[in-house]
Amino acid sequence: MLRQVEGCYNCQFQGKWGAAMIYLSVVIPVRNEERFIASTLEALIAQEYPRERFELIVVDGRSTDDTVEVVERVMRANPGVNITLLDNPRRWSSVARNIGAKHASGKIVAVVDGHVNIPGRELFSSIERAREEKGALCLARPAPLDRSITPESKGYWIALARKNRLGHSGASYIYSDFEGLVDPLSSGFAYDRELFEQVGYFDESFDAAEDVEFHQRLKAAGVMAYTSPSLSIPYFPRESLHGLFRQMWRYGLGRFRLCRKFPAALSPETLVPPAFLLGLVFWIASLLLAPGSTVAVALSLIYLLYFGIVGYEAFREVGERARGKTLFVMTALFVIHAGLGAGFLMGAAEWARDRYKVPLKDEGEKMKVAFVIDRIDSTTAGTERHLTDLIQNLDKGRFVPVLCLLQETEWSRGYQGCGTHIIGVSSFLKPSTYMRILSFARFLRRERVDIVQSYFADGNKVGIIASFLAGVRARVSMRRNQGYWHTRAERAWLKLINPFATLFLANSEGTRQWAAETEGIPIEKIGVIYNGLELGLFSYAGARARSELRSQWGVADSEYVVGIVANLRPVKRIDVFLEAAARVASKVENVRFVIAGEGSERTSLEEKVNSLRISDKVLFLGSVENAAPILCGFDVGVLSSDSESFSNSVVEYMAASLPVVATDVGGLSEAIIEGESGFLVPAGDPESMAAAIINVLSGGRSASLGERGREIATERFGLEKITAEYEALYQSILRGGGENSAGVHRAS
Repeated sequence: MLRQVEGCYNCQFQGKWGAAMIYLSVVIPVRNEERFIASTLEALIAQEYPRERFELIVVDGRSTDDTVEVVERVMRANPGVNITLLDNPRRWSSVARNIGAKHASGKIVAVVDGHVNIPGRELFSSIERAREEKGALCLARPAPLDRSITPESKGYWIALARKNRLGHSGASYIYSDFEGLVDPLSSGFAYDRELFEQVGYFDESFDAAEDVEFHQRLKAAGVMAYTSPSLSIPYFPRESLHGLFRQMWRYGLGRFRLCRKFPAALSPETLVPPAFLLGLVFWIASLLLAPGSTVAVALSLIYLLYFGIVGYEAFREVGERARGKTLFVMTALFVIHAGLGAGFLMGAAEWARDRYKVPLKDEGEKMKVAFVIDRIDSTTAGTERHLTDLIQNLDKGRFVPVLCLLQETEWSRGYQGCGTHIIGVSSFLKPSTYMRILSFARFLRRERVDIVQSYFADGNKVGIIASFLAGVRARVSMRRNQGYWHTRAERAWLKLINPFATLFLANSEGTRQWAAETEGIPIEKIGVIYNGLELGLFSYAGARARSELRSQWGVADSEYVVGIVANLRPVKRIDVFLEAAARVASKVENVRFVIAGEGSERTSLEEKVNSLRISDKVLFLGSVENAAPILCGFDVGVLSSDSESFSNSVVEYMAASLPVVATDVGGLSEAIIEGESGFLVPAGDPESMAAAIINVLSGGRSASLGERGREIATERFGLEKITAEYEALYQSILRGGGENSAGVHRAS
């Protein structure tokens, strides 16, 4: 696939272009740019420059979309153009720049993003003229707003905020029409090869601001950059304030790392955003705790002045015809400052954490794992049972588990499975909560905890933040549902704390993909370990036990029993199960329906049973602590949920050799093999569910479906196997220092 250029960069080209045209190498670092990379490559290919005198080097950071396929398609369509596609296994842009630069054959190496719009066909010629006529070893490009971005787009107004004097460095020429020699710091993009030999390549320890770090070394070496409007590469701004904040966060993080490496780069301009953000926090705290104090009044005056200045700049920027956009531009300016400040403070916190990190255990010393969850009232729910089973089965010769609960309950007071610690957090609106988080961080550090594994929204807030502050090496954030309980505030909280986690763990591939798409988590940082089950509990109890159980229910041995085990909550959609039951009952005479579980929907479901006129067919068992003993009375196991990650009930049905009919949600298709161990039906579709149940009851395949389900459960979901996978994960992430995703586990 790789097409190499014959000759070297100092060869001459004769023809209508004249002699001695410089050979150009254009490096394009990309990751997940399937929407834009084709147009970027086509614009570069269309440049009025001899095709023999340039090469395009695309360096892909293991894209999870179709970026690679799109690049290969462009390569096939342009066999006369030297396009090389290289792999960037570490994914970072700094690494991609180095891979491309070291592979390049050109005298000039230019770096272009995969998501830009290059106007006209003179960019390469302008680079060549600037190098030859001006003798510049480094070229800087202005980055005007792309003309395709119109005022109807949020990106247009975000770009106005970025261009404003309060939105970018005053020393930057990136938004300027200036022509001449400038400081290379903010906008350098094309480099003479000899510069790499002089100052080295990009620093691969940077995952943001790596270009600024490189330009800092150029500046220290006395190199100036030549800039001109003819070198412009218009950019596409972020299309949302959230995207803008994430961009500024990365810039702020890079700024701190730059200042750590080059103390001379620390300036008042660099310190203003973090000081602004810290002051904002103190201002809000003073208003809540001591609204009439001198500090509160002084900070109020400062921030009222700030908002006044920002408002004035936004008002001036939007012009008379768009006064309605003033507030949005003002907000964008605030987001820029807050993002830069948050990123800088994040870098400072990382540095402090690394300096005072909990030391690694000696070989042979037990690892301490803290499991953080909001509360446990019983172990009937899936996550609570998973957690207590995991704690019980961990190898105590290698691991010391500690159960950390935000709130104490009657259940936790009697728990003897491992040591417990009550954090004492009930509301994030209480100032005392944040003191308790700091206290919990001290506990983690004092106990030398190696791994913190956090569950649910509140558990993740407390567990991830406290473990980050404590310097815990491995911070695991669990994803065990697909967000049906997430409010916008909860999603915002998660996105805020996600950068502090070292890895994420889902209990299905479906949830892994969902978390990557909805939360923006890099998919390589999300592992998968399925729910585990004590299979021995679900072995067939025998005909006598089945008959006795059915007798207690008032069900004859000759009748079919279609059962469901679920908490009676709206998301479980027991109403759909009942509507399917009514349809089945109209077609199959000797059938009964059993519902095992309790919850807020009980009364409304009983009313629905009456309205469907199937009260003689339906039995509510109420709360069931352990489902294993009752499953021998079922003939079919059903799940009717609108949302699941990976249902424990479905695995229990399979372990009990029951054929399964379940809604096709979450990761259930990873457990149920369609037509072999059961059937998947669309969520919210009682007619399809009824048809599948009837198919099982009347198709004569019930036994074979159940046997295949038992085989799958035994092969993949045994508790011993799943616990071993957790233990292997813990060992691997600590061997890797806990600070990267190298140990992320993919379920077998």
